[in-house]
Amino acid sequence: MFRKEKFFTRQLTIVLLIVMLIFNAAVTSAQLVLPQASPKATLSQSIGITDIKIEYHKPSVKGRVIWGDVVPYDSVWRTGANEATIISFSTDVKIEGTLLIKGKYALYTIPGKEAWTIIFNKKRDINGPYKYEKVLDAMQVKVKPKANEMTETMLFHISDMTLSSCTINLDWEKLRISIKVEMETDSLFMAYIKDFIKAEPDDASVYKGGAEYTLTSGMHLDLGIQWADMAIKFKPYYENYWLRGNIKAKLGEYQEAIEDYDKGLELAKNNKDIDQIKARYDKKVNEFKIKIGK
Repeated sequence: MFRKEKFFTRQLTIVLLIVMLIFNAAVTSAQLVLPQASPKATLSQSIGITDIKIEYHKPSVKGRVIWGDVVPYDSVWRTGANEATIISFSTDVKIEGTLLIKGKYALYTIPGKEAWTIIFNKKRDINGPYKYEKVLDAMQVKVKPKANEMTETMLFHISDMTLSSCTINLDWEKLRISIKVEMETDSLFMAYIKDFIKAEPDDASVYKGGAEYTLTSGMHLDLGIQWADMAIKFKPYYENYWLRGNIKAKLGEYQEAIEDYDKGLELAKNNKDIDQIKARYDKKVNEFKIKIGK
């Protein structure tokens, strides 16, 4: 009996030692995370087929004088706190009308009372402006600061979004800095979809995607009808007829659009969602009839 108890005691001791070793290893390998006065933030946004990402730390005003004091005028600023703000573009873009090659950059600024210099620098592992190297600049542009409502904690946000452009805004204290960004969405997408069609010439979804782009962008509508034709050829589904009808309507061909909607409705008559489909049909066809004065 005594031997058995001694055996279990020894086994328990071994188990406890193993647990302690695992716990200590976990504590040793874990990275201590502390609350930050200027927390890290990430802004991600897709514009057309271009992905924009900004990684930065958000300082707060806290009753301080920001411009000309905490952030000196006419000196390089890392555009945030703690470390360099990083911005990336997945395609080539134009910044205030000047070409910037796709990639990841440190975003530096030189604040001024009348104008700011926006700097896209190739050296990204930067913890302070003292490491800034002008020779590594990919681009510099100038923008004018604008008065803005009070923003306690610095914020990047994106506005004025279209398929091929947007505005990147930096708000802090009572100031806004706006940077115009443009993308070659149309040429990029058209090359992309044509390559996709070559690779998947029998895929209805590829043709549908191309046709949907022409409808959304309002460009290449005749080509959009051809792609819708191919989508119908490989998948004669009601939505593909309606897509072609919508493109025809955009071209002002409302009677032809109604005919495509009629064909689509006939195909959908056994669909389990026919009531909702019929409601969509009625709404759209009525809009077309109004356009042609029926």
